Amino acid sequence: ENVQALPTSHGYQHVVAELHHVRAHTFFQPTLWTAPAKAGAIGGLELKPNSMARFIGDESYPPAPALQNHPGYPSIAYCDDVYAFAALDFVRAQGRNFNATGQPFFGLLAVQVPHAPFKEIEQLPEWDKAYRELPFFEGLSDQAKQWAAMVTRIDAHFGNILAALEDPDGDGDTSDSVADNTLVIFQSDNGGPEQPSRREFAANGGLRASKGKIEEGGIRVPTIMRWPAMITAASALKAGTSSARVIDVTDLLPTFCELAGVPAPVGIDGVSIAPTLTGEGHQRPREFLIHEAGNGQSIIRGRHKLIRPKRGALQLYDLEVDHSEAKDIAAATLLLGERVAEPRGFANTYHRWTGNDGAKLSDPDNWSDYEYANAGVAYLTDKGVPRVSWNAVMENTGLKDNVAEADADLEFLGLEIRGNSNLDASQSLTVGRGVKLTGRNEIRLSHNSTLNLNEGVISSLRSVDVGRDCTLQGFGTVAADLLNDGAISTRGKIKVARDYRERPGSTLNLIFAVGKAALEVGGEVHLAGELRVSFLPKSKQTRKRPITILTASKITGVFANARSQVVLKDGARMKISYTETSVTITGL
Repeated sequence: ENVQALPTSHGYQHVVAELHHVRAHTFFQPTLWTAPAKAGAIGGLELKPNSMARFIGDESYPPAPALQNHPGYPSIAYCDDVYAFAALDFVRAQGRNFNATGQPFFGLLAVQVPHAPFKEIEQLPEWDKAYRELPFFEGLSDQAKQWAAMVTRIDAHFGNILAALEDPDGDGDTSDSVADNTLVIFQSDNGGPEQPSRREFAANGGLRASKGKIEEGGIRVPTIMRWPAMITAASALKAGTSSARVIDVTDLLPTFCELAGVPAPVGIDGVSIAPTLTGEGHQRPREFLIHEAGNGQSIIRGRHKLIRPKRGALQLYDLEVDHSEAKDIAAATLLLGERVAEPRGFANTYHRWTGNDGAKLSDPDNWSDYEYANAGVAYLTDKGVPRVSWNAVMENTGLKDNVAEADADLEFLGLEIRGNSNLDASQSLTVGRGVKLTGRNEIRLSHNSTLNLNEGVISSLRSVDVGRDCTLQGFGTVAADLLNDGAISTRGKIKVARDYRERPGSTLNLIFAVGKAALEVGGEVHLAGELRVSFLPKSKQTRKRPITILTASKITGVFANARSQVVLKDGARMKISYTETSVTITGL
């Protein structure tokens, strides 16, 4: 009934699926939702019979593991067989289309197995053929036998789909293979359930608890990635190896966005792991992962995991040495401020800037309201002053440059400042003295935007991102990682609480007016852009002695300036010198 939640409302063009959890609790549902659908179908979906009939006798489809040609195969199909054959059709068609047009594709196969009701697999012909002659099989519980058959069945279906990447037209000639440059990701959705199979096969690998629980046995699952063109024996992330990097499913969206060359939505929790997969660019850290399950919530930060159970005291574990969460070390405190205690009913909302030139951020009239509704029922509304649940975009949609003012301390979950890239009209935001602007997940400058820092503070638990054609200018404090792909320009001192990182093509512009211009970084620095220096007429700064322009706990890289020199507007030159923790310039 909620059209907004349908897969067709989120870009999926080809669908074979169940749409909610209740109907999915059988493998023999008589109908499945499909798209494309007939004209006028609500949500672009229609119900069709759950059947393997059209595949029977067709030699272009593999006979195993479905055994659809067997006379004992049920008239109502085992739904995962239908899902797998639909995925096979999709991969074959998209592979051929890619070879013809170069158009990339994305597919998601979310199978039901292994899952209850386990016994239903026994209705399929030869369901236990892979194991029944093996000595150990007879000693297993019924549920463990069924679970093993499910795993074997879907594993074989995956093999057929991978084979389709190697030979999209199915003629036996793999010269049309698209496998080499296709990223394939396999992962589970949760830990093993509290069933005999979990114990008999040690399916959770010694981790504590099971599906539905906040402990590692409920949330830590395997993830396998294959990308032959990028993940090789010689790449940084080597084929056939395991990585200790902890990710979760929210990291996949920004990863896919970066690989596709488009920006990720602002304020999302996930962090792209594309640099890890490709070996190119800077891999941003993910400070923490938050999970919630039936018996509590958790935060994982680095090697530590904090659990807030529904009942009882906080628990803290060192996962690096204690995977099974056997030793509680909760004498420490770990990131308690990180939304671990949000009020009931808290939800992220989405807002757009509607203010005119000179408008103030704290005025509710300058922001769009948010309403999540369907069929006349409003499930959530949010309006008023920005707050920490807001994902907000301040975009200039007009013809002229626009300036806004952060006139009070404000918190967002994510804030993007964006100019009108089509009409070359900029959007600026000024943060004045004594004002703190927070974007908990990020503050992002994109498409011809400027953030004016006039003795104010901009803060994020992650980063402030300065885009390619954007500028952060002024002086004040950046209580975040500062990532520069555009321009940083200061007439005074900018203090960066954590790391500062430049990308090639960026600039750091230091303007010496009355006082000293510098970047003071509390964490590490990586340099790759160009350094520019200006001395205004009123500047009393001597050029003959070394001037410290940048300090940090550690500096890697160098500025892109030729011969490590800065050329001033009057033609004079200054030499750039580096130590492990500072950069100085000296007149030549």
